[in-house]
Amino acid sequence: FICSDRPAKRGKLTEAHQLCVAAESQSPSTAHRMNPELAVAGLAMWAVRLVCSCLFYSIFVPLLLPFELAYAFYSSYLQFLIKSCVERLEMVGNLDAIWMQDTPDNRAIINGVLVLREQLRLEQLRELVQGKLVEATARGNRRVAAKFQQIVSKRYRRYVWREDEAYSVRNHVIEHEGRPPACQAELEEILSEYCSQGLNMQRPPWLIVLVPTAEGGSVLLFRGHHVIGDGVSLTTLMMTYLVDKPPAQITPVRFGSGRSKFWMFAKAVLEAPYLLGRDLLRADDRSPLHGPALSGRKRLAWIRDIPLAQVKRVRQATDSTVNDVLMACLASSFRRYFLRRGWAIPGSLKAYVPIDMRPRSGEFELDNQFSLIFMGLDLSNGDPLKTLRQTKRSMNRIKASSLPVANYLAMIYCMANLPAWICEALFEVLAKKSSLILSNVPGPAEQLSIGGSVIEAMSFWVPSRSNIGLGVSILSYNNQVSVGVITDTNIMEDPQQLAADFKACLNQLERAVKQGRNED
Repeated sequence: FICSDRPAKRGKLTEAHQLCVAAESQSPSTAHRMNPELAVAGLAMWAVRLVCSCLFYSIFVPLLLPFELAYAFYSSYLQFLIKSCVERLEMVGNLDAIWMQDTPDNRAIINGVLVLREQLRLEQLRELVQGKLVEATARGNRRVAAKFQQIVSKRYRRYVWREDEAYSVRNHVIEHEGRPPACQAELEEILSEYCSQGLNMQRPPWLIVLVPTAEGGSVLLFRGHHVIGDGVSLTTLMMTYLVDKPPAQITPVRFGSGRSKFWMFAKAVLEAPYLLGRDLLRADDRSPLHGPALSGRKRLAWIRDIPLAQVKRVRQATDSTVNDVLMACLASSFRRYFLRRGWAIPGSLKAYVPIDMRPRSGEFELDNQFSLIFMGLDLSNGDPLKTLRQTKRSMNRIKASSLPVANYLAMIYCMANLPAWICEALFEVLAKKSSLILSNVPGPAEQLSIGGSVIEAMSFWVPSRSNIGLGVSILSYNNQVSVGVITDTNIMEDPQQLAADFKACLNQLERAVKQGRNED
């Protein structure tokens, strides 16, 4: 019953696989609305989940309990030692510490860019960053960005934050010393060079590079280690404290609410053993974009002028969501890329997708609070409408699934109750199952400015881990959508083409909608 998600030959799913996938997204309460064959398969899948949960909670949990208690006592003892140190130390959160696994080929660094209409002076930018961002406080005089003045160190085999006694904003806000870029291609070359480098971990792990442009504007490249926070929290921080006037809304609607959230949590607790086991047993994604040895050299590209109104027109005409349309266009972009390279087209391309798990209310925290799920991008056919419909079905299964909550609970449980080396091994195994990291972060809906200079565009690039050498990011800002691609040079040499294909695929999808083509 643990079905392989590897597609059949020629990119078409077998009848048994279709039945299994459909059944997995159902619950016993909906079985009566399905055809008999699907109803039986759905009930069988739920029976397997129930058996897995019973075995895990009745056998494995009691067996692990003595080891968990011993490890909890050991961890408490280490925390006592750390708090007893003369230095003022603070433990790195469990979900933050998992990102301290940099390799020369892959570093957990989030890179973001702001394109400004006017040119900022270096000293002006340093004053803004220090006064409005680094020294920002919230209710109770709490330092919002305290990590921007702290170094990640190890004490008693635990990662801790300690104050950087030699902190200076001059070490973290610098100006590019080369020739100003005259076009986006030259700018991408400069940014790629910076993104191929690591951060100085003997200082607070962040950096802002001011790049003056030949047209008289400025570009700000922000680089922050994932141990500081995830993309949503870093975006919220920048757009709340660094800009001249914070936007009305930054963060999206949170995952679940009220009664539905309670039942989703209960369902996740029940299904977590089965879902985690299924992901661990999942076959590694096999494609030309996954597997080659990485070089550590990064190349990035982005396209920034995709009208959000165009995406919404397609959404309304197809009874889908903005995310459905964006994911379908991305799938079609990869299909085009495979065809252009003369590669065999797989039925799907597996991606790791982070999902924000923050509660609706509460004070802002600069940290990592997200779950990771697998998502398959449908590459099986060239009809954009069929691709959109298949993408919509996949997205609906994810929305109805408890997988995001189950994975989040599993991450918290593992990091709190298991030694770091076991957690790292588990995450390494899971990371090898997909070909790329895919992140979608909503940005401000209105135009903003920094130091009086209008922000014309913004984008970001996600970090990768293990042997994944490709990341795709989607960001909305001021009624525009930007698509960023970052890749290891051994995986993809021309990310600009993939980014450009995204816009072409959106245009193709809109034409297909207007023509009313429907072959299903």
